[in-house]
Amino acid sequence: MNWRDDSSLESRKLAAEWRSRAKNSRQRTVLWRCAFLLCTTSCYAFAVAKDSAETRKVANAGLCADCAHVRWIKSDRGSTFVLCELSARDPNFSKYPRLPVLSCSGHERKPSSGD
Repeated sequence: MNWRDDSSLESRKLAAEWRSRAKNSRQRTVLWRCAFLLCTTSCYAFAVAKDSAETRKVANAGLCADCAHVRWIKSDRGSTFVLCELSARDPNFSKYPRLPVLSCSGHERKPSSGD
């Protein structure tokens, strides 16, 4: 069960509880709409925030995102940096390259984990 199933189930429970408390059909309709809007906006916001953070990380790195020589460094303050391990052997490579890297002579694609 993923997070969408959990939130959807909770929303349906909430909507059912609100509808059962309504005294007439008009109140049921209004309460159902409120529950629906609450669910869809909170679920959507959660999904967008989760997906965009990961997408941004890869998009901002350019070629480094799938390079075999990259090491992701996370600082104590929460910032993430890209360390090029080729810089230890070859001074032509920047230790912390300016992102996004669009061309690199040392770029080698990471072997896929499925192979």
